[in-house]
Amino acid sequence: MLQIRVLSGALAAELQEDDLGQVVHSVEPVRALKEYLAVKVGVPRFRQRLFRENLELQDEDLVTLRGCVGPLDWVILDFQVPEAAEQLSFASACRKGLSEKIEMMLQAPYNPNIYLPCARCTRTPLQLASRYGHLKVVQKLLEAGAEEDAATRSGRTALHMASEAGHLEVVRQLLEAGASEVAAAQNGSTALHWASRNGHLEVVQELLQVGFEKEAVAENGQTALHLASARGQLEVVRELLKAGAEKDAVAEDGSTALLKASQNEHWEVVELLAGTLHSKDVHETRVQKVIIYVMFFLALSS
Repeated sequence: MLQIRVLSGALAAELQEDDLGQVVHSVEPVRALKEYLAVKVGVPRFRQRLFRENLELQDEDLVTLRGCVGPLDWVILDFQVPEAAEQLSFASACRKGLSEKIEMMLQAPYNPNIYLPCARCTRTPLQLASRYGHLKVVQKLLEAGAEEDAATRSGRTALHMASEAGHLEVVRQLLEAGASEVAAAQNGSTALHWASRNGHLEVVQELLQVGFEKEAVAENGQTALHLASARGQLEVVRELLKAGAEKDAVAEDGSTALLKASQNEHWEVVELLAGTLHSKDVHETRVQKVIIYVMFFLALSS
């Protein structure tokens, strides 16, 4: 049995033989003990310090905890406030995916929810790492207690940014961490809008699978289908229709997904939305496509 006590002498945790065995056989037993305490007590390992006989135990120390005489002293550190230069360094490390540098900064410990300077705006570390697709950094920040739904001034979250950029594994990690399915930016756009607009099919499939609302409306009343159609994202349009998206939904300007595709001359999307896309259609002449365009507008005006 191993006892963990705070400096006042109060008992914080007590490891029985089964739990202790898993810890001591780890490659880094001190870090494993901190991870155990993080689960039990809810304090991320980055803020924890362990002492034995007034000597701090480092994560990489190959110490023997089994049969340890007397309790270990446990200290929880307050967050440090980084200087301006360190904030820039923190932001840069998140953008570049420098996992070891992030580890050092979280060990300082710096708050994983700090808003860092980024060009003419501010972003949290998680938003930056998600935007640039750095899965290991995202995982480390979430372990440190980063808020998955923290938003920018415009209401965008890390999930919006990862979806916009098409980083599937990061999207999955954020969803697993509890990122909201209904979080929307100030213009109403959800992660599904961003992924659909930019043609990230696998991300769209993932978001639909976990239950994202297909008919949610963003700026000007546009659905994900409107945005994908306007950009000519054929496979995304196909996936949204397969999932039951309403192809006749009307935006605030009166446009449907079909009109969006027509205006931008995305003829294969027009054909798909009109229900006429077959393998032979791929070789249709431009004249035939223009006929579809004209017929649509005649129907619209009648």
